[in-house]
Amino acid sequence: MRGGVAAAKSVGKATARATRILILEITGFFFAVFAAMGLAAAWRQWQRIQSGQSAPVSHVIVTLAFVAAFIYFSVSSFWRARRHAAVKESGNG
Repeated sequence: MRGGVAAAKSVGKATARATRILILEITGFFFAVFAAMGLAAAWRQWQRIQSGQSAPVSHVIVTLAFVAAFIYFSVSSFWRARRHAAVKESGNG
């Protein structure tokens, strides 16, 4: 009976760890996609400014701030996923 409980705890712990790493990586991917979309929007705005259409430069600046924030979120999410994976490899998790 105790062996079954210990096995279930072990499997549950490993599954929870793998799920956490996967969620962090998926989150990082979506943040990267949003950053790429923001970068494309900033480029379109910049092209409008260059062609003489009425588009304020502040739109490009705000969009680039958005892009910078989402790049940071993406990198930090992947960094945390890597750190969680490294803990198990070192034998401490």
